[in-house]
Amino acid sequence: MKTKHRFSPAVRGSEDVALKLLVWGEKHLGMSLHYCPSYIKDAVQLRKRFLRTAKNIRKPYQVVDVDGLLVFGVVAGSAGDRKEIVRKLRLKPRLIEAVARGKLYTSVAVAERLSKKGYRCWIEKIYPTADETLIELEPI
Repeated sequence: MKTKHRFSPAVRGSEDVALKLLVWGEKHLGMSLHYCPSYIKDAVQLRKRFLRTAKNIRKPYQVVDVDGLLVFGVVAGSAGDRKEIVRKLRLKPRLIEAVARGKLYTSVAVAERLSKKGYRCWIEKIYPTADETLIELEPI
């Protein structure tokens, strides 16, 4: 089997076979069949899987967008900065998390507040997967 083109998961000729099977099913089985092309699978099923996963794994400071991505604020800082921010802004500690590489994860609203106080902040959107692939980064 060969793909339709370099960037497609669809197999060359598979759509023609599927359409013939739809006609065959109607004629010989007396029933209507359904054909789901790979681009629909990618566009619909993957998005729905992301939505389900994101809702189940999101942290208190993260929101799930319409595409199932996790959205949150990031602040350049250390664990010591986290303690100071929690105290100064009277935050619940669960709303800001110190992570590796000098980053603090928090809500977009908290990151926006901290940006106004001189902290370097941005918004990240990631896939709700084990590797947390970064999809979008927007400076505040």
